[in-house]
Amino acid sequence: MTAHRLLLIRHAKTEQGSPDVQRALTDRGRRDARALGEWLRANEHIPGHVVVSPAVRAKQTWRFAAEGASAQVPVSVDDRIYSNDVDGLVEVVRTLPESAEVAALVGHNPSMQELAAAWTPATEASYGVDPHRDFPTATVAVFTVDGEWGDADATTLRPIAIETLRG
Repeated sequence: MTAHRLLLIRHAKTEQGSPDVQRALTDRGRRDARALGEWLRANEHIPGHVVVSPAVRAKQTWRFAAEGASAQVPVSVDDRIYSNDVDGLVEVVRTLPESAEVAALVGHNPSMQELAAAWTPATEASYGVDPHRDFPTATVAVFTVDGEWGDADATTLRPIAIETLRG
C-alpha cells in the first residue's frame, strides 16, 4: 500500500478589490508565503506536484512559498480549486499523479477549511490551528494518505500538522 502526503494550503493575505480573480498578495502575504515555504522545507513537506487555483493570489502564494522552500516543483492550474467547492477539491485530490508522494492544493476559504475540517476528527486538539473553528490565510494542513490518491477520503487520511505561518 502506498502512503502519500497531502497539503491543503490557503492563500496568503491579499489586497481587497475586484475582479476577485486578479487580487494580489500584500507585502505581508508575500512574507507569510515565504515563511510557509521555509516551514515546508524545515519539516520535509516539499511537494512533488502542486495544483493551484487560477486566482493571482493562489499562484503568487505558491511562487513565494517555493522561493522560501528553495524548491522547483511542477505546478498545474485547476479551475475546480477556484470554484471553492469541497467536492471539486476532492476530485482534484483523487486525480493527483501517483508519482507525487507529496502533493499540494493551493486555494481559498471556505472550501480549504471545510475540507480540512472534514478530514480532521473534532477530537484532535494537538495542532496549531483547529480547522473546525478557523483557517487563516497562509495556513497549511498536512495529511497522510494511506493508499492511492484515487482512494482519498476521511477514512484514508490522517492529519499530522495544521499550522498558520507568518513572516
